[in-house]
Amino acid sequence: MAGNIPGGSYNPIYVMGTKKRDRMKLGYLLLKFAGFAVLLFVFWIYILESGYYRLLGHIAQLTPFSYGDIDYLTQKGGEIVFRVFAIKSDLGIEVRSITANLVLFWALILATPFKFLINRLYALIGGTILLFGLHILAIYFIIRLYVQQTVLLEGIKIFIDGVLLGLVPLLLWFLFMDKRVREKLLTF
Repeated sequence: MAGNIPGGSYNPIYVMGTKKRDRMKLGYLLLKFAGFAVLLFVFWIYILESGYYRLLGHIAQLTPFSYGDIDYLTQKGGEIVFRVFAIKSDLGIEVRSITANLVLFWALILATPFKFLINRLYALIGGTILLFGLHILAIYFIIRLYVQQTVLLEGIKIFIDGVLLGLVPLLLWFLFMDKRVREKLLTF
């Protein structure tokens, strides 16, 4: 009978050592994730946040689904303010909760081992672009919710806030992670 070690028989100590080593690697991954999350959160709040919000506001007003009926006005704290012509008023959208998933995604990617540095860079850029698109979509549904006041749009907004904004960073991380690491996590 072929065992779990090269050229040998079944050895429970070898299996136990492997599982213990895997648990230690997982613990190290979680520790690295927590460290990166704290550092990136501070970097995000003090350096990147306001610029990202301004970019988000400018791009949101240019998207084809805005139909030219919104103008980006300003960004204050964690809020983007739009002039919405359909309701003849200014609308402030609190985007801090929408965009917080960027830090989570970046920390997951930076904490996960990659075979090549370029793969990590592709994952960071690709995931950030996809999350940016999700943030634009979330802003669109929030504006449409205020303009049309429909139950369907409220359901879509709840789905985006409750499911997509929390789940998408994890799905993107899983999608972009190195194949070896993905296989290890699936068999853990």
